[in-house]
Amino acid sequence: MHSYLADGDRVAAFGVYSGTYNSTGKAMTAPFAHLYELRDGRIIRMRQYVDTVLVARALS
Repeated sequence: MHSYLADGDRVAAFGVYSGTYNSTGKAMTAPFAHLYELRDGRIIRMRQYVDTVLVARALS
């Protein structure tokens, strides 16, 4: 499930990454939050927040 919140020139997106890394064969699922800042209808900045421990485990 994904959800979005908008407030003026900012949009937050929440969801879950999932997949399998080809190099290790390990699957992972990790929640994320993205914060987009807009100007004139274009994205000027994007910040990503994700549980990096879950990603690192899948990469090792």
